Amino acid sequence: MPCIISVKTKSATAKSYPVYIGSELVKRLPNYLRRLPRAHSYAIITDTTVARLYGKALQGHLNKAKYLTHLVIFPASEKFK
Repeated sequence: MPCIISVKTKSATAKSYPVYIGSELVKRLPNYLRRLPRAHSYAIITDTTVARLYGKALQGHLNKAKYLTHLVIFPASEKFK
């Protein structure tokens, strides 16, 4: 079971979002997405380093679960953060 922490933004609306920490989250993501309203498609936005390690695997798990995905890869550098 993953650890879930809430990260608060510094926006005027003070929204927050969950961050999941744990093992095998790439495989489990389709199960977490089922709890949310369905979108037409999903963008996986990452840099070249993380894409090489997890990009295709994550996209494969989501596609297998019938989620339409787009993998968007940026160069790994401070310039693109």
